[in-house]
Amino acid sequence: MTLVPAAERYGWAVQNINAMQVHLGRWVDAHLPKNARIAVNDIGAIGYFSRREILDLMGLVTPEIIPYRRQGEAGVLRYLLETCPDHVIIFPAWFPRLASSGALLEPVYRVHLERNEVAGAPEMVVYRLRRCTV
Repeated sequence: MTLVPAAERYGWAVQNINAMQVHLGRWVDAHLPKNARIAVNDIGAIGYFSRREILDLMGLVTPEIIPYRRQGEAGVLRYLLETCPDHVIIFPAWFPRLASSGALLEPVYRVHLERNEVAGAPEMVVYRLRRCTV
């Protein structure tokens, strides 16, 4: 019967979203200033639950980033340096050079899923942006 595997996958999907994105949105709401600007690469639940100004690194609600995205990870880095969000929340696996840039990003909180069924990667990290050009 196909319902049992579908139900199990759905249950893990709900668990993953709650354990990662909803959790991070609530963490931001509880721990970061109300006026903090956050750049994220997965805006849904984080944007909703954080109740903060969001810069969408994928371009869904921040289309200004699209020309930068066409330049790959270096373009995303340039966008961050020009827009200067207070924090950046990303899947390090999606932006490995950016995530390993200790001079630019300081990790302050992370969530790791033991069983990832639907998230873009098993780990998402909140970073403080250390410096900007603005």
